[in-house]
Amino acid sequence: MIRIIQFILLLPILSISQIQINEIFADNGSCCLDDSLETEDFIEIINMSQAPIDVAGYFFGDGNSGSIIPNGFPELTTINGGGLLLLWFDEDPEQGPLHIDAKLSSGGEIIIAVSEQGDTIFNISYP
Repeated sequence: MIRIIQFILLLPILSISQIQINEIFADNGSCCLDDSLETEDFIEIINMSQAPIDVAGYFFGDGNSGSIIPNGFPELTTINGGGLLLLWFDEDPEQGPLHIDAKLSSGGEIIIAVSEQGDTIFNISYP
């Protein structure tokens, strides 16, 4: 199912990983506020397994830039089984471990995630 509202995509992404993209919001003008009360682009990832997964050490980016999620914040970086996590693509990593040093293009681009072990979790293009 794909639903687009200001480039919000609800995507059932096929992946060998238990972490998948659930939603992409590449033009957040007024919908959702981050922890700094700013409307920034984000992706929502989902843990498809029943076990918690800590994404500390994972790299998330847009193909040109990105960030490694820092260790030391398991209360923020762990996704419970079946749970969701927002990653803010706002080029403001100093705002916290869930802020990625990249922006999402409203015209479309690639979003990638690589595990701490170097395995590609997902590499998708959105329109």
